[in-house]
Amino acid sequence: MDIQKKILPLRFYSLIFDTRDACMNNELMLIYERIKGAKLYSAAKGLRVYIPYSLDYSPRRVDVKTYFTIINNRVTLCVTVYSKDYPLNWCKMETERIKAMLHLDFHELINHCECEPEKVELKQRLLDNTVHPVNEVFDRTVKNALNFLCERKVSTLICEEQFQRWFIAIKLAQSRFQSGNIDRLCVFASGDNLESIRTNFNQWWTTDEIPVNFYSIDGISHWNETVYNQLLDTVSENTMLLMDDSHLVKSPDSIRGQRVIQLASRCNYKLLTTPILVTNHLHDMYMQYRLLDEDILSYYSWKDFARKHIIYGGLNGQQIIGYKNLAHLIDATAPYTYAVETQRTINKQLNISTYYCKLTERQLQLYQMLKMDLLRRIETGNFHLYDVFQSLIAMQKIVCGYIPSYAGHASYTHKLDLLKQHATSLPRIIICKYLFEIRLLVKFLKEENCAILSGKLREKREHEWNLFKKKQKKYLISTLAMPQSKLKFMEGSFDVVFFSLSFKLDEYQRCITHLENNTHEGAISVQRFFTTAGIDRYIQQSLDVKSYLASEIKTLFQSKTELKHFIEAL
Repeated sequence: MDIQKKILPLRFYSLIFDTRDACMNNELMLIYERIKGAKLYSAAKGLRVYIPYSLDYSPRRVDVKTYFTIINNRVTLCVTVYSKDYPLNWCKMETERIKAMLHLDFHELINHCECEPEKVELKQRLLDNTVHPVNEVFDRTVKNALNFLCERKVSTLICEEQFQRWFIAIKLAQSRFQSGNIDRLCVFASGDNLESIRTNFNQWWTTDEIPVNFYSIDGISHWNETVYNQLLDTVSENTMLLMDDSHLVKSPDSIRGQRVIQLASRCNYKLLTTPILVTNHLHDMYMQYRLLDEDILSYYSWKDFARKHIIYGGLNGQQIIGYKNLAHLIDATAPYTYAVETQRTINKQLNISTYYCKLTERQLQLYQMLKMDLLRRIETGNFHLYDVFQSLIAMQKIVCGYIPSYAGHASYTHKLDLLKQHATSLPRIIICKYLFEIRLLVKFLKEENCAILSGKLREKREHEWNLFKKKQKKYLISTLAMPQSKLKFMEGSFDVVFFSLSFKLDEYQRCITHLENNTHEGAISVQRFFTTAGIDRYIQQSLDVKSYLASEIKTLFQSKTELKHFIEAL
């Protein structure tokens, strides 16, 4: 609908649009009044102000479309350049050139439109009461989550139950589609879950069909420019971005982070879902809320966030030793975060056994050599935190059976003897830290008996998993990076062997939690293998007392004497 060129009073069009959007729409009306030849179009999804802008590209044909609209709660200048006579990259560069020129021409007007909405509190601007849950019967948990999410254009959903968070996310998208707020859905998920979420979407989506695309978070950084630009062309302010396992996007400087930020900046509606908001450090939160809206945390960059919330110390003041201003961080993110209360059931009783073995003679020799080399560097002061961790990782690899090629011996560990001594007739899931251990285990147990859950091809991993579930192979071998939720749905009785473990407590804890929450009939036996080496002793202690070895090392790093005593005890 083309509206005649005159300024409509705010009280008039607030009858059409939500009053919370009135301020933003008023800024569009100001642009419409100030730019000669502008045309105002109204649609169910909002207002657009098209501005006349044409350049002479003769004899070639180029279509240029320029307009102002509201995206991410701010007036945004949009430029689209399309031509069959020029390549895609040229169109992209021309788009950026024209956008820069228009920003320069209208900088005062754009500046005013950006400053005016800031007089309204952000959480009020991001509210959305035009969406209501679809008319279905939900349990109390789902209903409460939908009531919260439907009132916000952007939000983060924290839910441990994978299928429950998918169900909530899909029903939220369905309600927004029914309300006319979105016309397309863009879904990102980890590669291992992509087919599963697609299958469940087709099962749970019960209204008219919506254009929907599914993409792997793992693969977005590997797309070429053509594929990525094709995706960008399909995303608009009327697209809803749904990202599962959003904690996988951590760095704003990575290709993955930059591309996801660009995609998110084009969408008004965004939902991030994750089982855990922080996986390693508190600053994992930065990207989560940067994707939702850059004004939630109100930092220009990651460096500003780090300056506000991270305490640096240690050698040269470059190590993270703590955090600050946490109350401010929680207050800023709470209005956009909903955590589903986990329904705790009676946990399955696990029989956890721990077994020990000695290092081989060659392992002990190499282990002591690395240890003494690290002590010498600490004594002379010629070391960094990075060097300490590198040495500890190298020592752990030796303990796990890795023998460097220069040592002239084949890889071996007495843990293989433990595996044989404590074998049962049940299927066994063997979890280890390093890929070389998988090769070691496959050689020991024979390849025809082993299903290997590693590698880049998701289809192959699923095939191996199904062979093990059907008992066509007795052993399932994987690193700690396996999709740990699979342990929750494993049927029957089986053994789980932690052949080696990581410095990170989280990976082990998540495995144990999924095993405890396994609802199928059948006993589960857990075996943990350690050597008598000091580094294994510290890893076991960190598991038993639920402390973080990495954090302990960072603390010890502040005192060279204490760090030296720590290394000597390994």
